[in-house]
Amino acid sequence: MVPGAEPAAPVGAGACGQPRLWAVEWDNGAMPPRFLTLADVADVLNVSLSQVRALVRSGELKAIQVGGRNQWRVEDSQLEDYIQRMYARTAQRIEAGTLDDAEVSAEHELSAGH
Repeated sequence: MVPGAEPAAPVGAGACGQPRLWAVEWDNGAMPPRFLTLADVADVLNVSLSQVRALVRSGELKAIQVGGRNQWRVEDSQLEDYIQRMYARTAQRIEAGTLDDAEVSAEHELSAGH
């Protein structure tokens, strides 16, 4: 997590003025950054850093490489776009009846043991 930041209720708007489902509360009153590290993205999505790297490598989550080696950043609007796409994809699977109950149960079991 970014120093001085704590997870907050889903509110606010991204860099492009697009509403976002997540927000970071800054202790010092500063505006949240436009770009997030892969570790910040992992915190927001509550997944591992390796899962975020896989999303970036696959192109599912757009990121840019800045500076030196392994310095990746995800724009807050790109993260919000990804979240919206995953909500839409999940809704389509539910409507089509292709979301397996075992997938949801497995996720619950993993979360409970985490």
